[in-house]
Amino acid sequence: LAARDGAPGESDTAGENLMPDEQRPSPSPSPSASQPSAGQDQGGGGDDGDGGGEDGPELPDMDEYEDGTGFSVDVPADWSYDRREGTSVYFDIPSGGYLQIDQTDDPAGSAEGDWRNQEPVLSQNFPGYKLVGIEGLGEPYTDDFASAADWEFTFDGSGGRMHAVNRAFHTEEKGYALFLVSTEEGFSLNRAILDEMTDSFDPAR
Repeated sequence: LAARDGAPGESDTAGENLMPDEQRPSPSPSPSASQPSAGQDQGGGGDDGDGGGEDGPELPDMDEYEDGTGFSVDVPADWSYDRREGTSVYFDIPSGGYLQIDQTDDPAGSAEGDWRNQEPVLSQNFPGYKLVGIEGLGEPYTDDFASAADWEFTFDGSGGRMHAVNRAFHTEEKGYALFLVSTEEGFSLNRAILDEMTDSFDPAR
């Protein structure tokens, strides 16, 4: 959910800064809020080490990340901070993929509605794009946020098929998106990690 610059017909929800690295122009020192900016797909990584178990995969150790804009979130200890670009920060997943955290000060009223509005245009940034689904999320996500939604899809990365989930949620004042791009092999574990991260997320006050 990256902030828009107010151009007619553009969404005000964070997350439109989505583009695989091979299609993204080199980042400028201070990209505008509406400039496409997303991390590399890093395709071809191996399995993330799914621990299995009756209650789902075994999650890794997590460290709290405190952003200078005011939000905080728990991130796996072995996911390395990559860079800040405009309204986004990026973390590399060692086995392949990345996490983009984006934000806006002017969120749309419905996370699900905003993803459905943006999907026809943004999907063109991803080669071999295939929609899995767009789904509004209820409790526990709406316990702390006005609305929340997942946009899930797959696409062709430089090293193989990639699986992505863009999770949007917002308060009345702030909108956020956790955009997870994972290898297919590691998706089960990384999806569980995304749930854990969402549960730990504390928006700026």
